[in-house]
Amino acid sequence: MTPRLAVLLALLLAAGPSCAHKAPNAGSWNGLNESTAVTTNIHDAPPEVHWLQEYTPEVPPPRSISSLNGQLLPGYYALTLQSYCLHAGTYAPTAGDGYLIAPLAGAKAEEISGILKRSADHPEVPQHDIQRLIWGIEAGAGFDEYDPAFIVRVSPVLSQQDVASVGMNTGMRHVSDAVWRLLPSPLRDAASLYGELRAKVTSATTAYEEVERLAVLVGAAPPGPGSRDVPAGAWSYVGDGLYMRAFPRGYPTTAVEIVRPAPYALVRDGKGRVVSFQSGPFRADTTYEDGPKPSLVRGGGGHALPVWMLKSIHLRGPGAGDDTTLTGVGWVIPADQANEPFGPGGAPPPAAPIVAMLRAPSFEEVQEAYDRARRVRAAVRLVEDQRRASNQPVNAQALADAVDLDHFMRGLFSAVVRVTPQPRSEWVRDHPVRVKNAWAYAVCVLAGECGIPGAQAGGPDVAVDLDLSTHVAVPGNTSRQRLGLSWRRK
Repeated sequence: MTPRLAVLLALLLAAGPSCAHKAPNAGSWNGLNESTAVTTNIHDAPPEVHWLQEYTPEVPPPRSISSLNGQLLPGYYALTLQSYCLHAGTYAPTAGDGYLIAPLAGAKAEEISGILKRSADHPEVPQHDIQRLIWGIEAGAGFDEYDPAFIVRVSPVLSQQDVASVGMNTGMRHVSDAVWRLLPSPLRDAASLYGELRAKVTSATTAYEEVERLAVLVGAAPPGPGSRDVPAGAWSYVGDGLYMRAFPRGYPTTAVEIVRPAPYALVRDGKGRVVSFQSGPFRADTTYEDGPKPSLVRGGGGHALPVWMLKSIHLRGPGAGDDTTLTGVGWVIPADQANEPFGPGGAPPPAAPIVAMLRAPSFEEVQEAYDRARRVRAAVRLVEDQRRASNQPVNAQALADAVDLDHFMRGLFSAVVRVTPQPRSEWVRDHPVRVKNAWAYAVCVLAGECGIPGAQAGGPDVAVDLDLSTHVAVPGNTSRQRLGLSWRRK
């Protein structure tokens, strides 16, 4: 027996048998008659990050994570992780439910966060046992109430401080009948629920499925008190320049997406076009098919849309030999034309050349780019308006960059993915993804959540830590379960 396990069992045995009152009860509750072990709810979540919905449609390939504890380089991450119910007696999440991310808070937040964090390093501890342990903490169970074999199984995810803290959580187990009868009915109901839950989670003979039937409601959830309309897939800012969203698949599994924007630096020419982009070890230098004005791509009905054709793209990547030049591929739309493309009633500039059909994008492709440009510009301007409405400063450089970087990303995407179907090195295909993350950084700066543009633009990438155990996926409908998160893969 290890010294740590010996201490755990000694604390357990020293506590002796429980003398719970026949009218069981969980300890303490908040104004919604819930356990105060975890109090996080939708009102603790920051506002939805609407502009990040424009991070797609070209969803970049997910980046790998260097460790289970969340060392994140700039990029986009998509993972399916183990999650845990932190709100017994509520409805399980279903497809299409809206969730935001909020900080974990409550009387037992530190203990629960520690358990979730250590769970990533101990995959041998069954998820059901960890969930049972968390429900016990929520219900006010002390370690003196558990079967010793259960404590042995979950000991890798516990600290000695956890055992001491939870072991003293005896709550109102000695309340007299007279006091019990004086409690308001909703409080007695909540106490009974958590008391019954405590009795089941600590019983060595009660199957997990029986505990689950009590803790997890199924079916259509009625709107709970204080509910808020949250769409599925809503993004949240979680600090340190990181954005996250959650798609629960029942309470034990949650798909998580994370975006870490990438610092960048831009150089423009006299016509306002991006000629150099740098972000970490990624660099792209571009030249254009020059002329006094953009070329035109014509469609039916007299429509014509201006584009700048790319003459060459010199790409450099993170590896020693990552250096290549693409010629005669790619195009971008002029940022200053994005809102006013030529239409049936608009006369094209007389000096503008007609693009040779061999190299020209289709009119439909360009029209799609202009449509997207309007959406992106509207999303960026909404962030600007919100800053001005709250009397916050607006970073003019970030505002201009946020518009231009989206056009530039599409130009690179067209060059390395669409126009050149032959296999490309992974670092080449990562370039438009990196520009996309730089676009997110520009809007992040505009929103006041990232440092100034150009800072830390060159050199190797530096990872940042994201501790998922300190965050909770909270439902817009408070009748649904809030979910604890961990780096344990599903």
